Amino acid sequence: MKMKHFFSIASLAILSGCGGGGGSSDQETGPDDPLALSAEEVALLRMPEDVTFDIRSDEVWVAFEGLTTNLDLQPNPPSAQFRAYSGGRGGSRLLIGETPSQTAQAFLLFSSGSNGIGASGTRLVRLTDTSVPEGGSAIYLGEYVGSYSAGFNASGDVRLTADFGRSSISGTITNRQLEGANIGGRPAEDVLLTEATIIDGAFSGETSGGRDLFLTEEPTGSYEGLLVGGDADGAIGAVRIVHANGDEEPTIEWGLFWAEE
Repeated sequence: MKMKHFFSIASLAILSGCGGGGGSSDQETGPDDPLALSAEEVALLRMPEDVTFDIRSDEVWVAFEGLTTNLDLQPNPPSAQFRAYSGGRGGSRLLIGETPSQTAQAFLLFSSGSNGIGASGTRLVRLTDTSVPEGGSAIYLGEYVGSYSAGFNASGDVRLTADFGRSSISGTITNRQLEGANIGGRPAEDVLLTEATIIDGAFSGETSGGRDLFLTEEPTGSYEGLLVGGDADGAIGAVRIVHANGDEEPTIEWGLFWAEE
């Protein structure tokens, strides 16, 4: 059960440019006042802050440092909460995820190289104000969608557990499936989102597990996220996992997740 004392976090517009991590306001507060915080983006893969997205009905225009490219909405979306776009300069790809309550969005952009716009990474955005409880706990359930640099996709179920009294959060990505050309729908190991500290409504930690059953080495990775919703009743996040394979070039898995109570 959540207690009644909250930290207040303000919302962030999708196209605004802010630095990573949360920060407290300069306003002085008394011991019984909520701590006012700004809701800033978290960029796991360091997407430049001046990349902008103009989302339309069937396409997205992406702009960065004077270059623009339009990506077309792809049929057969990964799920109801995710939309995939591709095309434009250098075969760019964009994945957008959104919580069912429409309190937050996550962006995963691949658009690098000489033919792209030169920007790739993730961005997490709150769409509403959030108050983080000072005590109690919450369990969040949701889904994960990812993409491998080798060209196939990943999906899974997300479960997060937050302990607000300890300012901690941890979780798992289970029922993982890999899909793509020549691999059908083979399973992969679960991913453990190791315990992370919640700071100003944001969190980041390491991952373990998630091995593709055809590879022998244990992956390494990290994740970041934001608590979202009026009473921190949801979360949005991003994951990066490195799948080593002997002397071969490692395969990188990037993904987004949402979860709600």
